[in-house]
Amino acid sequence: MKNTQRSFVTVFFTLLFVFVFINCQEKKSEERKEEPIEEQVEVAPPKQIVDLEQAKETYDNYTRRRVGIIEKSEGPKPDGSKFDATRYTYYDYATIKQYMAYIEQEAKRANVEISSLRFYLSNYPDAATFKNGNEVIHPRQNSVFLVPTTKADGLEYPFMTTEKDGKWEPVLLTGQLDPFGEKGMGALKEVRSKEYAGFIPNTANLNLDHHERSLFLNEGGSAPPPYH
Repeated sequence: MKNTQRSFVTVFFTLLFVFVFINCQEKKSEERKEEPIEEQVEVAPPKQIVDLEQAKETYDNYTRRRVGIIEKSEGPKPDGSKFDATRYTYYDYATIKQYMAYIEQEAKRANVEISSLRFYLSNYPDAATFKNGNEVIHPRQNSVFLVPTTKADGLEYPFMTTEKDGKWEPVLLTGQLDPFGEKGMGALKEVRSKEYAGFIPNTANLNLDHHERSLFLNEGGSAPPPYH
């Protein structure tokens, strides 16, 4: 008889424990469901956003005022076909994200702040290769390249980074993308006054230690060619 009572008590408390446990789990599940979902903050458009009408107007202006001049000045291609002026260049989104992360990393390494991104207009040489030996895929085509700038002495300068004696520092460049030379930051005032007068600093004796890192982004896609 005692064994029967003990068994009954054991079963009763076991069932009670299971009931309480399940009930608690259901309450926790309901509480989680009732938690408010955070709403994503909407990003305001930059003030530089323009509407389609304005974008199309400037595109058409370039067509009328520039494309014909470029194509006429370049003449036909070596194979005799018509030279087509480039109308746009592009980079895939993943490349842009990687580039932004890369220049932020390098700026932090060199202890400078990025103040802006410059988009330089450029033109590929009429040759099979660049001076550094890289292949020229589209000779004579217009292109763009990007480079970050940093502020120094109240002005903005394109820059790259270099390692000297185990320490990373910025290499400031002029508006024409010439390094200032070994004087570095201390030469800004002296060079700037001359640069504004049309002087381009002489970099023939520049002695970097071959640990510099480029921050120039180029070699995106373009059209035409290829046509899209």
